[in-house]
Amino acid sequence: MYARSQDLPGLTLADQARLDELIPDDALQGCVVHVVGEYDGGIRMVDVWVDEPSFHTFQTAHLWPAVDRLVAETLATGGPGPAMTPGSSVDFSGPGRSGRDVVGSQQ
Repeated sequence: MYARSQDLPGLTLADQARLDELIPDDALQGCVVHVVGEYDGGIRMVDVWVDEPSFHTFQTAHLWPAVDRLVAETLATGGPGPAMTPGSSVDFSGPGRSGRDVVGSQQ
């Protein structure tokens, strides 16, 4: 399993929703869970993938092109573009565990 937590200052949930529209559903093969929430001044994303290579394939083939398109579309309409500033990310890797392996699980 591979998990990534990323803080993106300056982005809004509306920016995230538009970005989601630009990414095809089949691009998320290998994504176990994707959670986005607001914090003061930005959004935080937490993703869990089946493995790190799956995430990096998604990132280069789908995410970065979608971000480029989002910025270009926003600027073309006279908007300021998403107020993206450098954020921080934390990556985690490990074998993962299924719910049935957790002590006290009701599965």
